[in-house]
Amino acid sequence: MYLLQSWEALPDRTVALNFDGVSFRHNILDHKRAKDCKGVTVNDDGTISLLTHIGDNVFRYELNGKPEFYKIDGGEWKWVGEKTGEQYGER
Repeated sequence: MYLLQSWEALPDRTVALNFDGVSFRHNILDHKRAKDCKGVTVNDDGTISLLTHIGDNVFRYELNGKPEFYKIDGGEWKWVGEKTGEQYGER
């Protein structure tokens, strides 16, 4: 099990999920206003829901459950399909 330390929406319609020493970039499937509180949920269909407050507004990001890219210890982003990335993409 990994503890999510932080996350950030990126301009290329991906979200970076940051864990201890490794980060993953997931494609954004949907982005809309929400009424719920902050939180992270892994849904039954494998998607990930992120809720965040931006000022007084609450937004929900729906993400693909499998990351497209990863990076280790702040290095360069690498595609998950690369040989070394497959082991990290399955975490």
